[in-house]
Amino acid sequence: MSIDMNRPGIPDELFSKDFNTDRLSELWSDICDELSDTRFTSRSHNAGTYEQGCRGPVCRKANREHYRRKAKGGVFVRPDADRIYDPVIEYFHTVIKYRIHAAQQKLLNELKGTG
Repeated sequence: MSIDMNRPGIPDELFSKDFNTDRLSELWSDICDELSDTRFTSRSHNAGTYEQGCRGPVCRKANREHYRRKAKGGVFVRPDADRIYDPVIEYFHTVIKYRIHAAQQKLLNELKGTG
């Protein structure tokens, strides 16, 4: 099973001149590592996974946006330089999830003899 691990291009509507190209590559790598972490393979990456110990970009973003944190009102969330990258984090997360799913489907089809 082969998964395309090359970083995708950023759609124009998400791209900002403030983005650092090295940081984009680092985020892509970190998100790929986060989703392949065997400690969390049966979970979707969200605030609950963050509470279980995952500290990848997707879980950090979900944790700071979690509704209960917002509802408390008095909770200070430290400004994070990565916030400008939030749309890219969501995009990268979607791309790698799709690629993983496509590779899984291809493998299943091969095992069934239909691929």
